[in-house]
Amino acid sequence: MKRQKRPRALGPVWLRWVMFLGGSLCMGLAVAVAVQWVVTGSLSIVWEWFVKWPTYLLLTGVLYGAVVFTLGALLGRLWLSAILVGVAGLVLSLVDYFKTAINGTPLVLADFGLAAQVGEVAGVAGG
Repeated sequence: MKRQKRPRALGPVWLRWVMFLGGSLCMGLAVAVAVQWVVTGSLSIVWEWFVKWPTYLLLTGVLYGAVVFTLGALLGRLWLSAILVGVAGLVLSLVDYFKTAINGTPLVLADFGLAAQVGEVAGVAGG
């Protein structure tokens, strides 16, 4: 019988967790920049905004990074958690962009309650 080799993990455990944390923070910052890019429409405007108020973008990146880190630790795959958080952030920012363009009001928490009642709203509109 041939013995199967298990892949060896590279480096000590603490180094892998530090790299995992660094990757999470980088991916969180990328999601924060992408969301701001959708909202403002230009990377140069995002850069000007970042230079003027760097704390806002950095803290938003840390928040997204914390979610990426937590999901990555639970799922065991950092890339999968980054895709999930990135898609959710971009979809919400696109919904906010179009809602603001159509109604002139940004996306608020109460809008999600309305989304849960979409069947009733469609019934009233159709009938």
